[in-house]
Amino acid sequence: MDHFLPLFFHLLQPALLHSEEKETGVTVGDFLWNGDIEVGYRFTDIDGNEDTYKQFVNLQDGLKLFDLSLLGRRTEGTTGPVDYFRLNLSGIGDPFPSGRLEVKKNKAYDFLASYRQFKYYTAPENLGFISNNFSFDSTIGRGTLLLSVFPQDDVKFNSVMTWSRKAATPLCRGLFFLPVQNRI
Repeated sequence: MDHFLPLFFHLLQPALLHSEEKETGVTVGDFLWNGDIEVGYRFTDIDGNEDTYKQFVNLQDGLKLFDLSLLGRRTEGTTGPVDYFRLNLSGIGDPFPSGRLEVKKNKAYDFLASYRQFKYYTAPENLGFISNNFSFDSTIGRGTLLLSVFPQDDVKFNSVMTWSRKAATPLCRGLFFLPVQNRI
């Protein structure tokens, strides 16, 4: 059984949606900042096979950062190299964490960086005296970097880089038998 205890913290009071009032938040330097964070601790109590739980659920005990959102907008009447900043993180401490960073300058550039990770576990099968006796922990990471530059109003240059990596750890748990075909 899986239980979790979420704790909610609002870093800054978010602006009301579609409000005619001035946007709220905390002004630091030339930026108006808003954000929130969701942190919790997960307790797990596994009554059955732990390998099966890891293969299908894989949510373990511990402190988790479920969600972090931070948004900064340049205040009116100020200038600088950045007009907009956004950071989103989710699932930190779980098998599928992700993050996204956006940085923009109006009519100059947009920069986006994103990363997502997938952690899988495959439990060994036991088929009596014949067993594969292998388990695999594998982690797949995927990321993207995107830079769009706007040298003129009607011109846009995009530069994109994507990558993927995979790391797997096979674990042999003892003797195993492989069927052998004899050819005559």
